[in-house]
Amino acid sequence: MDSPSACSARASHSVPATSQSHQRRYILPEIGAFVVFEIDPVASLSEGAQGVPEAIEACKKLANKPYVGVVVRRNGMYLPWEPYNTCLVRFIQQGDPKSVPTKFIEPRMSVPVLPVTTDSHISGRAPIRPSKSLPWNDCHISVSADAFVRSPSTFTDNPADWKLDDEEEDRLQDMMLDDIDEVQAKRYASELEARCQDNQTTFPVTGAADGAIITVLFKHDLSSVEQLNDPLEYFKEVEAIQSVIAANYRSHRQLSANDSGQWRLRHLINFNRTTTSPLLSRQPMNPSTSQYTPLSPPTSNPSQWIHAFVAFTIDPVASLSEGAREIPEAVAACKKLRNKTYVGLIAKWRGLYQPWEPYNTCLLRFLQQGDPVGQPEEFITPAMSVPVLPVTSNAHISGRPPLRPSKLLPWSDCYLSISAGACVRTPSSFTIDPPEWKLDREESLRLHFLCADDIEEMEDRQHAFKTQSSVESVTHEDPVVDAEIDVDEEETSLTELFQDIFSTDDHEKAMITLRFTHDLSLVQELNSPADYLKEVEAIER
Repeated sequence: MDSPSACSARASHSVPATSQSHQRRYILPEIGAFVVFEIDPVASLSEGAQGVPEAIEACKKLANKPYVGVVVRRNGMYLPWEPYNTCLVRFIQQGDPKSVPTKFIEPRMSVPVLPVTTDSHISGRAPIRPSKSLPWNDCHISVSADAFVRSPSTFTDNPADWKLDDEEEDRLQDMMLDDIDEVQAKRYASELEARCQDNQTTFPVTGAADGAIITVLFKHDLSSVEQLNDPLEYFKEVEAIQSVIAANYRSHRQLSANDSGQWRLRHLINFNRTTTSPLLSRQPMNPSTSQYTPLSPPTSNPSQWIHAFVAFTIDPVASLSEGAREIPEAVAACKKLRNKTYVGLIAKWRGLYQPWEPYNTCLLRFLQQGDPVGQPEEFITPAMSVPVLPVTSNAHISGRPPLRPSKLLPWSDCYLSISAGACVRTPSSFTIDPPEWKLDREESLRLHFLCADDIEEMEDRQHAFKTQSSVESVTHEDPVVDAEIDVDEEETSLTELFQDIFSTDDHEKAMITLRFTHDLSLVQELNSPADYLKEVEAIER
């Protein structure tokens, strides 16, 4: 077998080097951003219609205009590894707001957007203030015109120039909800809801990210649009695409008239919209020239898979704090440090995976070989461990059956334990190749519950020791005071939970940063977690 140092040298060449200039990337489009968007007819075809050449050719002949809107929310969580993500866009309209009496929408159900040429608006509302004034005067946002659309999962290096801050975003949402509530109340009061639905114009929009749903291309640069197009034109384009889909389904699948109608109903929703001023200029949106970077291919996933076994080495320079990286002596000292390669399992992300951040944080459990060793000072026993196949003995000190990875590990008699883990960060990156060594859902859940049991037992032992030795005094307070303390503790725990999910502090401060690879065959022998801790101490010095 190779020595640990030889193993480290061999693996270090296989683990991609970490760039020192990681920059934040931004989702395209950002929530709260004003955007230009244009329909991609071919990408909007349903899965079945995309296999019909006639449908594709018909869609390529369709003319499309650019429209302007504000992205108000996503349809669920943003999933960067999916080819598409869905969001709700409210159209930006210019001129006096229009009423739609049959839909109970009044002109005052609108929100002006700066710049404006008059001090008063029919809504009586103060104008929304974007980070930069729009290129057009007297625009407004209304509940009368919006659309759920999907777009390729893409990122840009530059933030949106025209964007709402959190306060303005919340104010817009509150006003839109007030208008929607009023519309619904009037509709129910009139007892004409059924007839109104029958008389509505229908447009082809669905909520399924992988079905027939209008697909658009976004860009943040509003300066490419001279005048605003009417949202009604958008829905005419949508209807044209839906007609292509329906026609080709009838001709290629020979659906009966009734079947075609049922199919159409499943892919349409009732929609009511108003109109605004025309647009005279149009600038096509070409993915090759737009400022956006698609995930290619779209089936890529974060390169550090949850519940995957990985080989990793510390990147000393990237682990320095931002201030220390400005000190040449500190950087030079870190470059001289020798680092070994370790193997572990990625147990979970710390919070949500945020691909637009330069780094993401995860919890690693070290893979160790041989007989489990306890840590009496931490009340951890050797039995608090989980074996991993392959094993040379049918009996393990824990009495637990071994975990079954998707492929047998290159080493025998390995185990995972709560005694050796680390919270680390890694550059945000993607891969199209799944890991060879991974736990399936059933095995990963089993490991999770076993570790939870061990942690609970460890904490019980710690508590029993403190109680017995009177290190921690036990006091009896008034029941009302206890209740207040419990409420405070619950609120604190909820606050910490949300901070843990959404905080990006770990990405900004000094934190041990690793380089990963999924190829375990590069490692001949498993290094001890104790050596890892020594490397961390060297960086801290």
